[in-house]
Formats: sequence, C-alpha cells, structure tokens
Amino acid sequence: QEVLASHGLSNACEHWSETMRLLSESWQRLPLHEKKEFEICAAISRHRSAIERFKNTELRSIARMPKVAELVKAAIGSLACAPFLAKTSNLVTELVSALEVMDRNMTTATRIELGSLLGTGVSSRSTANAARSALGSVLGERLILVLQHWRSDAPTKQVKTSSVPSCAPPLATSVSTPPSSFGCTSEVDVRKKVIG
Repeated sequence: QEVLASHGLSNACEHWSETMRLLSESWQRLPLHEKKEFEICAAISRHRSAIERFKNTELRSIARMPKVAELVKAAIGSLACAPFLAKTSNLVTELVSALEVMDRNMTTATRIELGSLLGTGVSSRSTANAARSALGSVLGERLILVLQHWRSDAPTKQVKTSSVPSCAPPLATSVSTPPSSFGCTSEVDVRKKVIG
C-alpha cells in the first residue's frame, strides 16, 4: 500500500498492471536483508495455512504424523527466524494459535507419536528459555505449553539430524547442545548449533 500511495494509486484492482510493475520494481530495489525478512514472513504464513488445512482425521492418524512432524519442524524453524515485522503483524500469533488448535484436535496417541518424531529437545529448559526470548513471554509460553504437551508422555526416540530444517531451533533435535538463542544468525551458524 505504501508503494501504491507513493505513486498516487489507491486501488490495486483498477490499476492491476501498473501495480504489478511498481511492486516488482520496489522488490528489486529492496536490500537483501529486507527481502529475507519478507520471505520469512511469507513462510510463517504458509506454515500457518498448511497447519490449518489439516483435517481432524489426519490429526488422529498415527500414519500421518511424519508429515505433521515435518510441517511442525518447518513452522518452528520459521518462528525461530521471525523478524520484528512478523511479530508485530500477528503472523507469529496466528501460527502459534494454529498449533494450539491442531493440538486440541489430536488424540493422545498422535500427540505421543508427534512428540517422539520431534525428539527430546522439544521439552528442554533451554528450548523454553529460547522460545521466551525470541517470541516474548506470552507467545513463548504458549508455544512451550503445546510442545511440552506433545512430549509429556512420549518415549525417547532418536531423530535423524538430516531431517532437521536449516533454520530450526533446538526443538527439532534429539539430544545435542542447544543454541543459546532461538533466533537466527546465519543458516550455517544455526545448522552447526542444531545438528552439531
């Protein structure tokens, strides 16, 4: 809207081709770090949407839990990298809410299986501290409660480190040294912290 307003346009639908041209030019001029922030925001939104699309029957099927776990890992990875824009525009809040709703629609058996697939790092103290630090006390606590609910009765199961997303927090690991920060510095640093 800022781009349109700066060119005297108020309705994108009436000036579709001009709007697309202006947005494209604006995107090309953005610095790389700002583009990355918008891309992370888009990833957070995509993960929320994908989680919301799970049907109750899928969430109650142990056979579907590997797919659910893969998406949860990716969602948590995007939360770990959430820029200020994502936090202030409710994207983070909406993703945490989607995870809470998903949890309410699961059975005890599917929660245990999901927790097992996510690994033991999910309920660690360092993960809880990192979540609070990255997301704030309220959202961090909400995320922690969901993650701990998935781990409360789960048996210990090793997670293949090759399946860990490149920007994931320590939540997706089994037992390794967790990073000191839930946020991302660089993909290489995070990968080293997550999988050693």
